[in-house]
Amino acid sequence: MNLSQNPFYILNTTIRDNRKRIMELAEERSLLQDSDECMKARTCLTTPRKRLSAEVAWLLGVGPKKIQELLTLLEEAPERILGTNSFTSIGRANVLAEALTRVNFEDLYEATEWILELAWTYESVDPEEVLAIINEERIVSGFTEVKDYSVVEEEIQNRRRCFGKQIRSALLHLSREDFIEAVTVAAEVATEDGEEHGPVLIEDLVDRYEVEVQENLSNGEDVITQLVQDIRAGLDEEQPDSQLDSMVGKLIQTVKAWDKIAQPIQIMAMSKGSDHEVSNQLAWTVRSLAIHMFNEHGKLEFSQRITDMLQDVFAEAREVAEQTAADATTLGEIASQRALDVELSEIEKIVKDINTAIKSKNASSLSNKVGKLCDAISNWDVPLDNEASQHAAWAGRNLAIKLYNEESHLNYSQQIINVLLHTFIDCGEVSDQISEDAKSLMNIANERNELESQFQEYNLNGNSFTYKKKEYSIKEIRHVGFYRALTTHKTNFVKTGETEEAHIFLTLKNGKEVNISIDEQGFIFKSNKSEQISTIVDFYSYLSNVTFEDRVQYYESQIKNKGYFIYDKCCFYPHKKVVFRNKDFDLKTTSFLRSYGCVEMRKKDYGFLDKLKREVSFTKIPQFSTITDSDVIFYLLDKHFGLRWKS
Repeated sequence: MNLSQNPFYILNTTIRDNRKRIMELAEERSLLQDSDECMKARTCLTTPRKRLSAEVAWLLGVGPKKIQELLTLLEEAPERILGTNSFTSIGRANVLAEALTRVNFEDLYEATEWILELAWTYESVDPEEVLAIINEERIVSGFTEVKDYSVVEEEIQNRRRCFGKQIRSALLHLSREDFIEAVTVAAEVATEDGEEHGPVLIEDLVDRYEVEVQENLSNGEDVITQLVQDIRAGLDEEQPDSQLDSMVGKLIQTVKAWDKIAQPIQIMAMSKGSDHEVSNQLAWTVRSLAIHMFNEHGKLEFSQRITDMLQDVFAEAREVAEQTAADATTLGEIASQRALDVELSEIEKIVKDINTAIKSKNASSLSNKVGKLCDAISNWDVPLDNEASQHAAWAGRNLAIKLYNEESHLNYSQQIINVLLHTFIDCGEVSDQISEDAKSLMNIANERNELESQFQEYNLNGNSFTYKKKEYSIKEIRHVGFYRALTTHKTNFVKTGETEEAHIFLTLKNGKEVNISIDEQGFIFKSNKSEQISTIVDFYSYLSNVTFEDRVQYYESQIKNKGYFIYDKCCFYPHKKVVFRNKDFDLKTTSFLRSYGCVEMRKKDYGFLDKLKREVSFTKIPQFSTITDSDVIFYLLDKHFGLRWKS
């Protein structure tokens, strides 16, 4: 019953009036209004069980004076009821519900505010409190106390059903669009966007709403399913993108319209820890189309549009939301990669051209291509926080390092690094690396200048040197040998002088040998012989250092491919033996004796007879030379054979 239909309201009596007073008031009121209605009201209030319904539906816990004020307010300014408070929850809920049916709301948000206030107020109704108030008043009025707690709960549930009808009645004057919006707002606010359980009156409102819109949802679902099928057919028929664009746009618009109707249902399901099953099914259907469009037909843009829509529309469907978020991330990465490919295409093409020029040894075009790359880097206008900038910077940096490490093109490497340093000045890790590269290349350039000055007679430029007017590439050196000797001259056993000589023996990868010696004329111009010796010793040290890794790799590759390496016509089997003229010298039974320019191999129990036999024999002493690749051979003997000698 509504407040205006309550027997206490009809008879203008109070909850504390006794049976006699109620009957008197009923007689008086019957003279002024419908007598049957007054008699029914009297019967209700004087019958304990029937009276309970009227009590729960009345302004329990409110004094007579306050009741009159509230009733007057209901008649004259019902909109002001929302601001009244300071009385029992059940009483306030009853008066709010009555006012709700009388207020002319200006917009849907005002109506929603009233509905939410009623819902929260009803949520705070305590049956025990209601029972206590009723019994207190019955003691005063002389009626039998209520002993059964359950009957009070039952009447409170009756109020819930009545309030639900009053809420729906208050929304009847709204347009359909405003009605949907009002229910959606109520569900969102009451559940904190689905994160919390909502009041039961809002749940009831959404339940009734779901029944009312069921036909609309069902019809909309059929339309969306048909659109999905039509788009799939259009893809299979290879319809133009312009036509597919129109179909995709219509699908997105239709799904959004459908979701707007389903939104409050989805929110309420979410607040209960579940999903709206129909929304889930529809979302999976549309998602499968988005995946199909990309995986089977490569329509990335269309797939992204649909996925973005699904993320926005079905945010309340947890599983769908998680999956579409993952889809969006994946598609976004693919889209970024495609954009990256477009942005990097020019630089990557130039880098590829430079690599081709390097392989073909086309030095004449290299300068032009490096200049072209530097221009492209200088004109880079993509934001530095874009992934494309990272890739461009790394691509240029890696090429610059390759030009130096593999081709010894220091000038080209510095040219590229310097323009990268200027363009990608604040690009994170790659900028730090480029800055370090610039410093390293500068140090290398300074060292190279010093070396070029030190070995100016060789025209050393880092990549090559000149000897007897012929240029030799340092990269082409396969072996490096060195020999230095001091010869004493005597006449009649009297020392008459000394001569010193030094030689560098180079073997190139093409098999050609180069002998650099101070005795040769026409290439060393220093008059001081000691300076000549010092220069050639230093030049040997330099060549040994810059070719060390390549020469080590030459022998290591033999071990990898054959299980041993060959040096001075001996076969060296790592950790096992050395084979000299088809004779095995096992590491466990052999002593290796180092002397200047060679290593001799003897069995460990070498005795006098062995020594005598060796002196009278004309066979070559088991040994191998260490003149060629001395640094490398002693490194390998240490690494693979555990052989090392004190200096």
